[in-house]
Amino acid sequence: MSNATEEPSSSLRDEKLASVEISTLSVILVLAVTSNLTMLIAIWRQRRNRPLSRMYFFMMHLSLADLLVALFNILPQLAWDITYRFQGGDVLCRFVKYAQVMTLYLSTYILMFMAVDRYRAVCCRNLHWNSLKVAKCFVAASWVMAILFSIPQAVIFHEEEISVGVTDCWVQFVEPWGAKAYVTWFVVSIFGAPLLVIGVCYGVICRQIWIYSQSALPSSQQPPTSSAYPALTSETGSTLSNRITKAKMKTIKLTLAVVLCFVACWAPFCITQLIMVYCPPTSHVSPVAVIILLLASLNSCSNPWIYLAFSGSLLNQMRVCSILLLRSTHLFIEQLLVFIRVSRKSRNI
Repeated sequence: MSNATEEPSSSLRDEKLASVEISTLSVILVLAVTSNLTMLIAIWRQRRNRPLSRMYFFMMHLSLADLLVALFNILPQLAWDITYRFQGGDVLCRFVKYAQVMTLYLSTYILMFMAVDRYRAVCCRNLHWNSLKVAKCFVAASWVMAILFSIPQAVIFHEEEISVGVTDCWVQFVEPWGAKAYVTWFVVSIFGAPLLVIGVCYGVICRQIWIYSQSALPSSQQPPTSSAYPALTSETGSTLSNRITKAKMKTIKLTLAVVLCFVACWAPFCITQLIMVYCPPTSHVSPVAVIILLLASLNSCSNPWIYLAFSGSLLNQMRVCSILLLRSTHLFIEQLLVFIRVSRKSRNI
């Protein structure tokens, strides 16, 4: 999205700003790959000891989606910023722009369905609706929605000659309102609508927790009960008489923390996109706006660290995985240095 906001007629760029962009994306890429890869390995190791709960199942797929964001969104954007102009032809241009948005949609919708799953775990009685099969259906729905909603990106972006002898992966809207309509749709579908669903789910959850707190009072202080105040149910479908399990409260807090981080990373990006399309800059894009447009992907490397704060067993698994990863990296660097020395000696001979 952000590439379409650059000035196509300019053959020069701010190299200092480009260096900041490249450095920022490089740091985010390394953090996103290492943290999410370590998280996936830790969950896989945990899975060998016991079956995955629905929460861990969602965490696994969210980490996978965030890893895909790193590989298909951040990495291509980093290469693009290094070369300045897109190198790869029309087909690769369309694929890259499609994959960049599809992975963002996937991560967002898995996060949204995590909130829906927490709502069902706390507020719904039906046993068959609280099974792992439903969680798999939620993840499948996330994939389908991400694939479908990203199709316009592959249609409108194409390789275009932006000046004499200079081509780039670009979008040119036929009507003046085209850019406003598309950016508005993008912001609503990837941020506004998911945030609304998440807000409703957690609003109902908080209401149910308040009802629980009232039921825990002495009978003389309790408000009259009615069918409007359904009993809370556990993930196995049994009634939670006078209590919500600590584990369930913990997963609710974890998901809420992930959502708050999502809002903190995505809100500045979406607001900046809307400002740039409805109040376009007269000359070049502000450097502050350029950096803000990079920070949405920061959400993809923050989720694993939030998980660490809530999961002691997963923390132990990640500690082991981190040690193994550091050892593997150390061995790789040693072998690489040996290879470089041997190559230099062979050249001297």
